[in-house]
Amino acid sequence: MRVTIAVLLLLYKCLIFAPNAATEPVSSELSTKDDNFLQNNIKELTSALQIFTDLLQELGAAKKKLQATETRLNALETSQQKLMSRLANSEAQIEKVKMENKGRAKHFVVRNFYVDDGLTSVSTSEEAIALFRNTQKMLAESNLRLHKIPSNSKTVMKAFPKKDHAEDLKDLDLGVDSLPVQHSLGLTWNLETDSFNFHVHQEEKPFMRMGVLSTVNSLYDPLGFLAPVVV
Repeated sequence: MRVTIAVLLLLYKCLIFAPNAATEPVSSELSTKDDNFLQNNIKELTSALQIFTDLLQELGAAKKKLQATETRLNALETSQQKLMSRLANSEAQIEKVKMENKGRAKHFVVRNFYVDDGLTSVSTSEEAIALFRNTQKMLAESNLRLHKIPSNSKTVMKAFPKKDHAEDLKDLDLGVDSLPVQHSLGLTWNLETDSFNFHVHQEEKPFMRMGVLSTVNSLYDPLGFLAPVVV
């Protein structure tokens, strides 16, 4: 705007002070004064036009830089949107995993606990560790402590502090000592062989219906392992 005004002012100056062609007679030779006046105006116009041209070039260069900057900003905005989308997806996945873990812990407590004792089996040591830890966190929200943990896997036992181990496992050297037999839900659990053992008290009873029922009912089998045999 500044250069345009300057050019217009110079043009206006030329029109004001130039010889009046309509009122003065045409002369074959311009006076020295008029010639100098026109030459000076031409120089001023040329200088102003040069400044205007330079500014246009600078504006063109600035426009290219601005376009490049806008392109980079658009690229950054796109990258930011992608990152925000990935972050949102990651947070959703984390929340989903938390809900799944809490769901497994809840299922363990609801379906695999008898009063305050729990017993379950999973495929890997990692699953067992995750299940115990998630259950501990869930129960801790209600000020309940899950401890006295026995397992047939020494990897699982090593993942928890000794204060959380079963009483007869706290003083063991898990790298050397063998795991002792545990009693879980009234059953004898051999940790080394991962098997349940049933001890039958042999008593002489009459071979009658009442005697057979008494012998069968004396077997404590809450999980129904012996059902195919005793039914």
